Amino acid sequence: MSCQSGPRPWSCCAGALSRGRSTSDPLSVRRFRDARRYRIGAVRRRKVAVRFVAWLALVKIIVPFPPGGSADAAARIVAEKTSEEWKQPVLVENKPGAGTTIAAAFVAGSAPDGYVLYLTGPISHAVSAALYKNPGYDAVSSFAAVARVASAPFILVVHPSVKANSVRELIELARARPGALTYASSGSGA
Repeated sequence: MSCQSGPRPWSCCAGALSRGRSTSDPLSVRRFRDARRYRIGAVRRRKVAVRFVAWLALVKIIVPFPPGGSADAAARIVAEKTSEEWKQPVLVENKPGAGTTIAAAFVAGSAPDGYVLYLTGPISHAVSAALYKNPGYDAVSSFAAVARVASAPFILVVHPSVKANSVRELIELARARPGALTYASSGSGA
């Protein structure tokens, strides 16, 4: 017997708890003779059934970057707090590579049951989908945003030997010396 999702996912299991039990069983419907006792028994069965079917699989947060970065740190904080709230282990799984498309394709191909979550940034998600001809998923229809969990500032830095103290000075320097300056980025397409 499989449970159906919906407003009462435990309803299919509640009857199974009393099926085949003796009349001395505290969860048996037969034991409760009046409506009050029946309602109390139904509530008890429902609570047991909810605990029984609440977590059929391990909850995973998929991160498309290697461990140690800001996305990984945010995912671990979310996993820890979620685990405490849900009383269920939440695993962080890093799947870096191919400009986040490996992780995104994995999540897009997972069952839409809520056990696999995806923590990524909107920029990397959009850029990767635009850079690759066939990333293996649709960046819009394959995902549904649930919550913003973190924000991080991006900063532009230069080596101390570069004679630029502002973006304007850096642009002027780059125009004066075409091809002499290079940049590095850890983002998609880098």
